[in-house]
Amino acid sequence: MSRLSHTPQRTCVGCGQRDAPGQMLRFRQEGSGGLAIVAVPIGGRTAYLHRTLECRVGLVKRRTVNRSLRTGVAAEQKIRFVRDLEAMLKNRAPGKEIC
Repeated sequence: MSRLSHTPQRTCVGCGQRDAPGQMLRFRQEGSGGLAIVAVPIGGRTAYLHRTLECRVGLVKRRTVNRSLRTGVAAEQKIRFVRDLEAMLKNRAPGKEIC
């Protein structure tokens, strides 16, 4: 009997939809309170976000990131993270993914 392979699913904190982790950005809260993209798996709590504009707006509006990271994330920190992320997406080389 063949066994079906399991594909992990993660929930986007911006829209609430589930997707494969490779389709989203993984980030965490730093000691300074800011949010940072995680390029390699590390210990600690992380959250996932689709790369779409709607999800970036949802990250700022919704409180799900606080639940996912089990900590309070200030609105200013979320806004700064989204602005930095938009700059990274805008300035990336064609065909090159960010994390």
